[in-house]
Amino acid sequence: MGILKQKLVDARELLSKPENWTKGTRARDFYRRSVDTKAPEACQWCLLGALDKVSDCQSQFVSLIRAMRTVSNANSSTALFTFNDRRSTKHADVIALFDRAIESLEKNPLTP
Repeated sequence: MGILKQKLVDARELLSKPENWTKGTRARDFYRRSVDTKAPEACQWCLLGALDKVSDCQSQFVSLIRAMRTVSNANSSTALFTFNDRRSTKHADVIALFDRAIESLEKNPLTP
């Protein structure tokens, strides 16, 4: 499995339970306070926060965003954040986007 695909799988796993997903900030702690995505107390992440959490470096984070954008209508990371935070977006929508991105990387791997 390619590294980018594995990182998408890892990010999806972080968000696999609805209680681990959030809106309005990249990451939250148990008390729902905004925290850094890589903070040990973080227990909830938005779509971009989960990608940041699993990324080893900035260029990998950018590649993961690019992989997500290829299967969405988003033309920037801001659009992905907006998708995550949209009132109508549900947890299942975010998981479905991850599933499409993972499937897309299986067919057409990106280089980091």
